[in-house]
Amino acid sequence: MISSFPIYRVEPKDRYGTDTGVDAEGRFYKYWCNHPELGHCLFKAASPDGFTPRERRWDWSEKVAAELGKLLGLPIARTELAIGYAQELGGYIDGTLSIDYTPKNGQVMSCRRFLSIVDPLYDVESLDGLDAYNVENVLNYLQAQSVGLPLNWHPPAGIQTGADVMVGYLLFDALISATDRHDENLELAILEAGYFLCPTFDHGDSLGVKLLAEARSIYNFEQPKLVESCWWKNLTVEGRIEAVEISNIEAFNIAAELRPMAAIIWLKMLAQIKTDDIHAIFEQLPAERIDKVSNRFAIDLLDFNRQNLLSRSERLVIEQTSIDVKEELGR
Repeated sequence: MISSFPIYRVEPKDRYGTDTGVDAEGRFYKYWCNHPELGHCLFKAASPDGFTPRERRWDWSEKVAAELGKLLGLPIARTELAIGYAQELGGYIDGTLSIDYTPKNGQVMSCRRFLSIVDPLYDVESLDGLDAYNVENVLNYLQAQSVGLPLNWHPPAGIQTGADVMVGYLLFDALISATDRHDENLELAILEAGYFLCPTFDHGDSLGVKLLAEARSIYNFEQPKLVESCWWKNLTVEGRIEAVEISNIEAFNIAAELRPMAAIIWLKMLAQIKTDDIHAIFEQLPAERIDKVSNRFAIDLLDFNRQNLLSRSERLVIEQTSIDVKEELGR
């Protein structure tokens, strides 16, 4: 029998600082803490109000995404299930702990801040960053600024730059139906040696967690709330150029066209993940953290997205005539 994931406890004495615990947008209750076993971590409530029942919570999706990211070979922030003391809410609440990846003798900054430095036209006040927050610009700027691989991470063979890793992040978003990759949900580390891409983080808004029961029941895995990406593309609409939000699979396809070798490597990593590996992750979730409907829907969604991504892989490899399809995709 597979054991459940551990649940770490955050006591009042572990809390760091005197912040109110409510984030800037007021969506989730969260705070930094110094956990005796895990070190400096961010505690985040399982749901916006802190007490939502099993059908509307984000903690299990954060944990599942972190474990899937490891299977894929991505640099991903370690995430653990937790119970944290919330003084403002009058007691202990369910949530997650995300271990801080800020490098020693360094700092991190958001992609929004990075783009505002490298692109003087980037609008840092825009909520959506429409001026430059598109896949082409981000990949090009990561490459032009020689953004390196995440620190203390061993990449798959052939992944050499931060831009290559970004292609993997986009594939991952399409795999888990992540819908929150805005320009502050991607970070870079700054050291004297230069810029380095940070591990990917904050994947709670994925795997269909924000769907209502009615939306899950129709089993449409391509409905808007499952494919929105926060990425934009300029299109000509009625003779004028407009920025239009694209789907997460479209975002990955654009990245694959720009950096096909990196896309092939990440697709190969995806092909190596077995169905049993995915089921094993869900089997380790404590029963009180996820209901059966959400569990089944998320597994079926992952299977659909995985097959959808891999169905596109053969065409991509064929375009790279120097690569053998069967060898690269492990078929």
